[in-house]
Amino acid sequence: MQISTSLNIFTRRPIAEAFAPATAAGFRTFDFHSCDFRSALLQQTEDEERAWAESVRSQADRFGVSLPQMHAPIYNAFAPGGDAEVLTRLSIRSMRTAAVLGVRWVVIHPGALPGSFDAAHRGDLLSRNVAFLRRLLDAGAPNGIGLAIENCTDRASSSDNPAQLVRNKGQMGAYPEELLELIDACGTPLLGVCWDTGHAQVQGLDQAASLRLLGPHLKATHIHDNDGRADQHLLPFNGRIKWPALMQALHDIDYRGPFSLEVHNAFHPLPEELKDTQLRFAHELCTYLVNRAAGVAGASG
Repeated sequence: MQISTSLNIFTRRPIAEAFAPATAAGFRTFDFHSCDFRSALLQQTEDEERAWAESVRSQADRFGVSLPQMHAPIYNAFAPGGDAEVLTRLSIRSMRTAAVLGVRWVVIHPGALPGSFDAAHRGDLLSRNVAFLRRLLDAGAPNGIGLAIENCTDRASSSDNPAQLVRNKGQMGAYPEELLELIDACGTPLLGVCWDTGHAQVQGLDQAASLRLLGPHLKATHIHDNDGRADQHLLPFNGRIKWPALMQALHDIDYRGPFSLEVHNAFHPLPEELKDTQLRFAHELCTYLVNRAAGVAGASG
């Protein structure tokens, strides 16, 4: 596995200034969180976006780092009004920008459509999502850029009792079986999964079993922790996720992609003077987890 972090921990620093402290802490691979730049990108032409991406790639090359995954804009593709189509076009553009950045997998949220989740509603959700995903896949295919659909949450209750869970957002992809259904329906190896550990915890999933079910379809990760009641984006071991079982599952499926932190809430409240120290600790923590999964001596416990 490649120890990685999202660049969204650096929202107060220009990208050009983010690579130096991150590489000093030990990171060599990154998740490019393009949704942090959504407002600016909406004001740019595609040529301007390409020039911007080329400047980011130049900085990455200078530091000898890679950007294997990238987060597309976060939005609901099926929301009413014209904004959804505008953001879908931006997401399509991001598939071409990914090629400039050297990104292999672009992460996207499946669309949501509130309803009863009966057979008719699920069928509608599936067909709409397949059509949506194919628009992005078609944009990425000429450059071999894949799309990784992220598991999201769809529960109304904050109770710890699974029997009280009620699906309320019409969010497809809250369960691994639904992600696999989307992959089967699209029928292309350029569609995989980004597993978000925090979303899975809020959803109350058995993460080890889910990862084993996904197997070779897992292409990217968002690694963070929470208490199971809210999506808190904390460092591992600061919530209730069972990290030993999760890491064992990643090892068992021979996952070799980015083990990528998405822990902005562990950084944003800190004074600037402490963030580099937190970066070093975050890298050490990831090294411990990855070594534990690989059975490296000194990572037991």
